[in-house]
Formats: sequence, C-alpha cells, structure tokens
Amino acid sequence: MKVTREQAKDCLKSIEVAPIFEQSYESKRLPKELDIFFGPPEEFFLAPDTQRSYSNAVLIPILDDGNFDRVLFYDPQTNSFVEKSIEEPDYACPLASWQQYLASLMIRIIEGIDAEDSELAEIADLIAFKHLDKTLAFLDSVLEDDDYREKQNQFIAELTEHPA
Repeated sequence: MKVTREQAKDCLKSIEVAPIFEQSYESKRLPKELDIFFGPPEEFFLAPDTQRSYSNAVLIPILDDGNFDRVLFYDPQTNSFVEKSIEEPDYACPLASWQQYLASLMIRIIEGIDAEDSELAEIADLIAFKHLDKTLAFLDSVLEDDDYREKQNQFIAELTEHPA
C-alpha cells in the first residue's frame, strides 16, 4: 500500500495527536524549533515505491525524526506504532502507545538541546507529553550508565498512556 502525504496526515488526525504534529504537515517551521526533531516523512511521499520495504504493505508512515533517519509508522491493525531506522533496516522499535513515542521524542529533544526545565515543560505541553517529570528523573538516574540505551528502551516500554 502506497500512502500519500494526505493519507498520512489524515492518519495523524484520526489518532488525535497534539495539533503541532498536524502543523508539521502545513509548515516547515515549528515553534521551539521542533521541526528539527519531527516532521512528515517527505521522502516516502516523493518516492512512494520506497515505502514498501519498510511498511510491509500495512504500516502508514506518519512522521520522521527531522532528517529521515528514523520513521514512525502507525499500524492500523493493532493501533500501535513502530519506529524504524532507514539506515539500519533491521532496527525496529515497537511502541504500544502514542505516549511511548512521545517519550522517545522527548528524550531526543532533551539530549539535543540545552534547555531549562521550564522550556522543556513548554515543549511537553506543545506535544501533549504527560510524563515529563518521570522522564527527567529517569534521565538523571541513568545518563552515565553503560547500558543507557537498553534502560531507555525499557523505560519507554513501561510508560502508559495516562500517568499514574
């Protein structure tokens, strides 16, 4: 199944994401320079034949990481997500919920910018991320660990849609 840009945008609307994600389809510039962290996976829309090897004819490409290294796909059959690497075809990170994707995104943002907690809170509000305090505490506790990525994946997998 080849997905068009409009179909991908409609998919985002249907899963009721924060408006900024739909806005990424309308504008190249996003508040807080978030366009460097996510946007539509344009390359898939410009060359739709390339989607097949990543989407298994089921998954819908909805966002990339701002530089088309990793793409977030939505699985309409399971209402879940999977993040795949374009450079490493064997890499796939399943995500059971939108909040898990937002945790992954928020960690990339925290690692990628030098920001005060108040600015991170503004960003979390913009993307409707509900687990900022828990994420900051997690990052403070494991940043220097050798198995950081493994712990990060476990942390994300344990997040629920609604904070406890």
